[in-house]
Amino acid sequence: MASDRPGGDARRQLALGWAVIMVVAGAIYLLNVLGFSRGGRESVGLHLIYEGSSWLAIALLAWAPFFILRWGQPRALVAAMAAHVLGAGLFAFGHVGLFILLRAAAFAILDDLAEAVAEFRYGRTDLGWSTAPP
Repeated sequence: MASDRPGGDARRQLALGWAVIMVVAGAIYLLNVLGFSRGGRESVGLHLIYEGSSWLAIALLAWAPFFILRWGQPRALVAAMAAHVLGAGLFAFGHVGLFILLRAAAFAILDDLAEAVAEFRYGRTDLGWSTAPP
């Protein structure tokens, strides 16, 4: 059995597991975006922010289940189950909290960008020039 620290086989398992999680989650999120855009229910950009923030949150947290699994393997069944329940709860809380923060940041950046584009397009009226339509 590999050592408790991620090295050698354990490190390869972590990298492979993370890559598989990213590909599967990315494919599911891409299908969600394509499905919503095909139905015309929401704009593609808005749905890309929703699904992309969730995918990025998973990308940042995908290592956590690996370490919980590694910690729980040599333990008794009750301790391993407790670690799983605690880890699943923390992972869910972290995932939701992180994608909410990422979405808030994306919308704040887009709002600032929209204001900057509008100001550039119509000019600064406080400086005495404007290209705004009459």
